[in-house]
Amino acid sequence: MDVALVITKGPPVYFNRILIAGNTKTRDKVVRRELEATEQELYSGSKVTQSRNALQRTGYFEDVQLATKKTAQPDTVDLMVDVKEGPTGTFSIGAGYSGGNGFIFNAGVSERNLFGRGQSLNGTFAIGSKQQDFVVSYNEPYLNDSKVALGVSAFNTQQDYPDFNERKIGMAATTSYPLKGFAFPFWGPHDRSVKGSDELNRDPPLTMWDYMRTSMGYEFTKDNISNIKAGAPASIEDAKGSSLTSAVIPGFTYDSRDHFSIQPKEPNHFSRSSWLDWAAIAAL
Repeated sequence: MDVALVITKGPPVYFNRILIAGNTKTRDKVVRRELEATEQELYSGSKVTQSRNALQRTGYFEDVQLATKKTAQPDTVDLMVDVKEGPTGTFSIGAGYSGGNGFIFNAGVSERNLFGRGQSLNGTFAIGSKQQDFVVSYNEPYLNDSKVALGVSAFNTQQDYPDFNERKIGMAATTSYPLKGFAFPFWGPHDRSVKGSDELNRDPPLTMWDYMRTSMGYEFTKDNISNIKAGAPASIEDAKGSSLTSAVIPGFTYDSRDHFSIQPKEPNHFSRSSWLDWAAIAAL
């Protein structure tokens, strides 16, 4: 018995409208800017999946569902984006004792989706008999609705050591941009352009390039060494007084997570470059 398969090619299908539902706090533009699919673009199943993963990575939503709906035109579909918002603020408080630092009280507060704009604000405080740490940071993931991310922080730390006291005051700023927005000869993202309206949209698999960001940070710190005890090492005596440090820190980050719940390990202390370290670790 012969079996004949007859396939009739239909017209290319395009996204008509993107309809967002379920966001009572988060603004529509915060959802739309994470979507890989755009209105009036040739349909792509890969971009639908990538859009869902991008929304889950934000940490703003407990659940994200994307589905298509037929329209009156046979060559268009509406993309339905249904989100369920989750808690984005956290507060922690604790106390402890150690032989080196004595009693210490710490607290932290953070908000990942400030006023529904997708910005984050974090504050961490630790106060003890021999240690004081204050760190505040703010991050804007889409500066002026562009793909440029900007973060700033300020810190004030004080530590009483057996031989001396040290106090650091400073600020840090960093900006980053996704590498998939760049293209260099023989190195960079695949060409995903569609050649001809009658061709199916080509979706090559994502590469490491698509998950990387390049960043540039700047840090300024004032360090003061005081109350040096008798018998302290000569190196500490030489460092007595105030010193200024200015540093430019380039970097690359790689983040291929598809959900915010997969969290990296966080550091358990603050240093002069603590905010930049946290930013780099959070993107691994």
